[in-house]
Amino acid sequence: MGGRGFAPKSNHLKILESVREDRINRDEPIPSELPAVPAVELTADAQAVWDRLAPDMIAKCVLTSWDVDLFAAFCRTVAIYNRAATEVEKSGLSVEGSVGNRVVNSSV
Repeated sequence: MGGRGFAPKSNHLKILESVREDRINRDEPIPSELPAVPAVELTADAQAVWDRLAPDMIAKCVLTSWDVDLFAAFCRTVAIYNRAATEVEKSGLSVEGSVGNRVVNSSV
């Protein structure tokens, strides 16, 4: 069963809509201004995904220092997916087995 009622509004929206002061969380945690850089070494493919997406996300304040671990995992996942998709396109989901029958491609 889903949640009831409307989703809560962010503090930014509450302030814009002139909501009563006692309904605004003035102690809301805010990410520090630390640079959003990957905390772990990424493979070349994953680094390419980071380099393509991160600058725009950082400029729009969507990617902060709090988000880098999850975003790095996303970049690694996209890189793995791209390699797997390339392999499937090249050799297919199934290959010919040793006795001539079709078997699942174990390299995928």
